[in-house]
Amino acid sequence: MKKTTIKESRKKRQVFSESFKADAVRMVASSGKTKESVARMLGVSVSALSRWVSAAKEGKQGEAISIALNESERIRQLEAENHQLRLEREILKKATMFFAKHQT
Repeated sequence: MKKTTIKESRKKRQVFSESFKADAVRMVASSGKTKESVARMLGVSVSALSRWVSAAKEGKQGEAISIALNESERIRQLEAENHQLRLEREILKKATMFFAKHQT
């Protein structure tokens, strides 16, 4: 039985290109999937992907990534506002029907 040393048992560190990182961050920002699922799909660690997303949010990476993250956040805000407005509209419809019935 061969003994393995610490050096032999360590994995080689993967090196990813900047374009790969940018694509991964865009995927997190635009797909609506969790970092965990995107990391699993791409074969990278969740911690690495989280670092890339954080760096993009801080503006340490390309401007295009930051714009994609800002757009994604804006879309989430607009969707939440849209949901709220739909609820309010339904309430107003019901109130209108109630008062129309009781006015005669």
